Amino acid sequence: GRQLIVRFLYDWDGNALASEPSSLSVILNHMTQISEIVNRYSDCIYILQGIFIGSWGEMHNSRYANAEDMLTLIKHLYSLTSPSILLAVRTPQQWRLFADSEEPLTKSEAFDGSLASRLGLFNDGMLGSDTDLNTYGSDISFPSSYEKQSREDELKFQNSLCNYVPNGGEVVIPNPRNDFSPAVKDLSDMHVSYLNSEYDKDVLSKWQAKTYTGEGPYQGMNGLDYISRHLGYRYVLRSSKCPSVLPW
Repeated sequence: GRQLIVRFLYDWDGNALASEPSSLSVILNHMTQISEIVNRYSDCIYILQGIFIGSWGEMHNSRYANAEDMLTLIKHLYSLTSPSILLAVRTPQQWRLFADSEEPLTKSEAFDGSLASRLGLFNDGMLGSDTDLNTYGSDISFPSSYEKQSREDELKFQNSLCNYVPNGGEVVIPNPRNDFSPAVKDLSDMHVSYLNSEYDKDVLSKWQAKTYTGEGPYQGMNGLDYISRHLGYRYVLRSSKCPSVLPW
């Protein structure tokens, strides 16, 4: 009765260069091998995070973290896995590279089965610094969107893209960026739909110690519960009608 967020990786210690296979073909073969069981239980799998490479599986500090190899890996994983399973990459820059587009999804492109429409984001440096620990670039935006852009521009990009694909991860390293009020704004702008409930406990505890003081049904709720209530989708009643005479 639950869905899983799954990540396959070679490195648990932040040293992917020492633990990854020496050949790209080995990784491709591992993707092929796991696809059978992943597809067998596709109804239980919400997201496959990453493309097996990088420190902690986060697609950085890897000999394969170049455009050509990453494109080969993501296309292979996409071709092998059930269309019902969403995929996710570490940064908006990588999304643009894999989607071959400088623009986020439009409403007409969403859910059409393409790679771009199945591709969300996972950010395990969320709110950890001004760049979300190198998820974004510096304050200077580059002419090409295939480069990492400034935080402001990348949040605008996610605000549009993540109307249609999931975005989640871990909040890390207590700092002013993840104080309750600025965190609420950024999480909302990114349309964050899931967070790790176990990490970073110091940030989560900071939110729990705060109280939401705005008006409405959340008034008086602690900050952690307030943020939790706003993750993912919620059913909204837009309209209703009732016949004037009810049947017996």
